[in-house]
Amino acid sequence: MKKLKTLLPALLGGVLMINCSGDGSGDNGDDCNLPAPEITTNSPVQEGADIILETPYVNGAIYYWTGPDGFESYDQNPVIHLATPAKAGTYSLELGSEFADVCLPPVATTTVEVIPAVAPCNPTNNTATNSVFPTMTFNSVLAHVSLDQYEINAGGSNGDLTFTFKTDALPSAGMYSVTSNPSTFDMADNGVNVSIVTGGMFSYFYRAASGDVYISYVNGHISATFCNLHFSGPDGGTDFNSSAKVTASN
Repeated sequence: MKKLKTLLPALLGGVLMINCSGDGSGDNGDDCNLPAPEITTNSPVQEGADIILETPYVNGAIYYWTGPDGFESYDQNPVIHLATPAKAGTYSLELGSEFADVCLPPVATTTVEVIPAVAPCNPTNNTATNSVFPTMTFNSVLAHVSLDQYEINAGGSNGDLTFTFKTDALPSAGMYSVTSNPSTFDMADNGVNVSIVTGGMFSYFYRAASGDVYISYVNGHISATFCNLHFSGPDGGTDFNSSAKVTASN
């Protein structure tokens, strides 16, 4: 005897009623013949960027995603922040239903590739070369938490360089986007503020407006690199471009 079951079509946005054989348990039967849900991603993903997983809306569906590094989500279109190599691999989507006695599609899978973030320049460690000012050499580079924000502070006789991240969490390796907004409240998870204070007779505060910072780890110590960032300063200061690399000693 055939029962009337509710079919969740993986590629349609509604609920379709069809006749399926089954015992009413809701388990898949060979006669359901449903396609696996469609999955789209933004793979390959740069290390430090977001992994975006998407699937079409299905009325009454319950979405259950699993993946590498213990990932689980019940969102229809989950976003995984700060991609790392550990988050590369196979992601699976299983559809459940809010309705009883339904035919369910098979589990769908997709593979996400994470590309290691490598800075396109290689400055000398603990220095900043500038288009206007002399090269800055930093004799003290420390990483610490200040006011609930993680910072890397590099200090030298002719200038200081500071990286400020959104939270107090240790930044993962990857690429971070520079923001000129001094407030980190609205900063993206992969955002960072970069500022330079010049030394000498007159000191000026400069902030980078845009660009990328590459975070890596050298023998367990956090290291930050940027290439040709544009810095803007106050009245009386001179805009300039800079490339730098610093590695914390702690």
